[in-house]
Amino acid sequence: MKKIGLEIDQNNQFLYAFCCTVKDYKLVWQLNKNTNFNYRKEKDIPFYSEELSKKIYFNQYKDDKNNNNTTIIYNKNKDGFLVSELKEFDFLFLFNWTPIKHKERLISELKKIKEYVFLQKITQKQILKFKNKYILACF
Repeated sequence: MKKIGLEIDQNNQFLYAFCCTVKDYKLVWQLNKNTNFNYRKEKDIPFYSEELSKKIYFNQYKDDKNNNNTTIIYNKNKDGFLVSELKEFDFLFLFNWTPIKHKERLISELKKIKEYVFLQKITQKQILKFKNKYILACF
């Protein structure tokens, strides 16, 4: 499968979408084990689905230590997707004012995961088209 990587820096904030067959808690465990990152489970992200007429929740993990202001969001749950435009992706990585070396190290570690499929940089133009404005609010 062809790997796609677009590099557009918008105010040192990046969004990457990651496709991987590992569950969220296992991915976080692997990243913490193989790096000095310290991702911890945070409060789930609530999202009201008009289609389902109910709130659905999505797991998120944050690492605010070592100037590594990144958030990992599991894009799926049993009821649907947080960002339906990215439903082919399992995870979203938000990098907010994260040093480039941390971003590059995280991407390098993701590519080492056996179940790795592909990683794609999401552009500002793509983000503006999302129906769910949660991600847009992060930028």
